[in-house]
Amino acid sequence: MIDVGMLENVGQNGGTDMEQLKELPQRHQRILALIPNGSETMITRVELVKLSGLSDRDVYQILNDLTMKYDIPIGSSRDCN
Repeated sequence: MIDVGMLENVGQNGGTDMEQLKELPQRHQRILALIPNGSETMITRVELVKLSGLSDRDVYQILNDLTMKYDIPIGSSRDCN
């Protein structure tokens, strides 16, 4: 399960700011836009693959880039309950 952190906090403590979000590659923006806020509305990577039309490998790499390269806080859980 994937849950994006509150984007208004992005940019604090040296992270990515809203202007930098606009400069993300198009595919990264598309995946980020599909991720809902809050743990009540989590989405699985499989769902992101279906909605985006990208491969699982591509979605995995984009999620990794968003967190590691662009410092965008995305939470995850292996517990589907």
